[in-house]
Amino acid sequence: MEATVECVSTAGSDDVAGIQTLLNHYAAMGELLPRTKSDIIANLEHFRVVRLNDRVIACGSLENFTRELAEIRSLMVDEAITGGGYGRLIVEELIQMAKAREV
Repeated sequence: MEATVECVSTAGSDDVAGIQTLLNHYAAMGELLPRTKSDIIANLEHFRVVRLNDRVIACGSLENFTRELAEIRSLMVDEAITGGGYGRLIVEELIQMAKAREV
């Protein structure tokens, strides 16, 4: 069966476990701060993901602090699939989100 990579999309409830798996992996390495499952669920609308055969391989979120200030958070790509441009796709989508929010 051929691998199918989806475009960047808004994260859904089925993606929470995949996002948390990526977060836990990189948090254990000290690369980013951990986020709880409840925090991911509460902020799910801010997450964008890339899936490979229905598995989250990349994600990131846009956190608004004020009307003028936002930050890209929790940006990560599955270590086994780095270098494919998936992180860049997430960042480009999050930048478009920021522009739409007039940040």
